[in-house]
Amino acid sequence: MPEAILRLLDSLTLWSAHVVTPMRDILAWNHAGAWLVFDFAELPVEHRNFARFAFCDPRAPQLLTDWEETARSNVDRLRHAPASDPHNERGRQLVADLNARSSRFAAIWEEHDVRGPAIGSHEFRHSRAGRPDLAHTAYVIPGTHRLELVVLTADEDSPTHRD
Repeated sequence: MPEAILRLLDSLTLWSAHVVTPMRDILAWNHAGAWLVFDFAELPVEHRNFARFAFCDPRAPQLLTDWEETARSNVDRLRHAPASDPHNERGRQLVADLNARSSRFAAIWEEHDVRGPAIGSHEFRHSRAGRPDLAHTAYVIPGTHRLELVVLTADEDSPTHRD
């Protein structure tokens, strides 16, 4: 993890941000991300993965009003990762585990959709923030590991930003 990216994460105090691998492993996050979703440090390192969260953690459907789209997006992104690194044993193990643990994952996986870094939005159900609707943007971090910095923001004119 580049030190400059860790400093950038720490400097983003208003918006949730995190760094992920192509396999959706969560490597780093800021305080706003821990507050909005949950503190990823609560999970064992091998379980810090957005696809695993979406399909295996009961908090995911409760937190994300667009759970189905988020779940699909994670599967599509997982399909993208092995396409660029076909010898990725970590990826094969993760997909096998998710296939075994979630019939919904298995069904979406069989659709064979592929998606790279993207922009979009998520609406959350949050105990203290209500229902913030946040835009997410994935920025590819230059380097050999193909990491992404994902930042969730709200338009200045939106109710989420005003609240």
